[in-house]
Amino acid sequence: MDPEFNELRRRVRELSGLDLRRTDLLMEAFTQPSWRNEHPEYTRDYQRLEFVGDAVIDLVVARELYESLPAGDEGDLTQQRAALVRGENLARLGRELGLGEFVRLGRGEELTGGAERDGLLEDLFEALIGAIFLELGYTAVAGFIRWVLLGATDDETFTADNPKGKLQELCHRRNLEPPSYEVEVSGLDHERCYRVRVIVNGKVSGEGEAGSRRLAEARAAAKALEQMGEGD
Repeated sequence: MDPEFNELRRRVRELSGLDLRRTDLLMEAFTQPSWRNEHPEYTRDYQRLEFVGDAVIDLVVARELYESLPAGDEGDLTQQRAALVRGENLARLGRELGLGEFVRLGRGEELTGGAERDGLLEDLFEALIGAIFLELGYTAVAGFIRWVLLGATDDETFTADNPKGKLQELCHRRNLEPPSYEVEVSGLDHERCYRVRVIVNGKVSGEGEAGSRRLAEARAAAKALEQMGEGD
């Protein structure tokens, strides 16, 4: 394994249990066109994987919304999908995963702080999704997207049986923007603490804290449901 990507592999494995082995795909996913232009011996950059990842994200989110919002028509589903996969959401995930640490940039991009640009982080997240899909297939990448973007796992339904899903459905019924989650992580690897704030229509609606991201997000969603008059 290439030491350059060991930390990235560790982060992905910690989040999802996925073990990425294809260094060639990771190198392609984290090579920006400006770096390739300065290294003509290297013929690939992340744009092709970004194309694949964008399509995979749309497909996974569309399927989740189809199953979780049975009363939604095409217009509703399209609106919900657009809100979930908007660039700022994907850039936020790229930043949380620290993807900018691994990108290979041209000198100009590097000097101007290109690794922190939202547009680049969005591209890197989509390229990583493309790499996971090509190496491990649909089921694996769908689980990863459900976890990091939708906050659900393969053993829990997105809407019916968990606070995050109930909050998503409530926002849909009330014509609100889909909830988004801000995550802060502290502590050592074996004693991680996750602090989560859930944002609804631009306002903090609930907060939660736990030893796992999933539980902290569920607690934040439960608090939001209480605040919105929908608690158990």
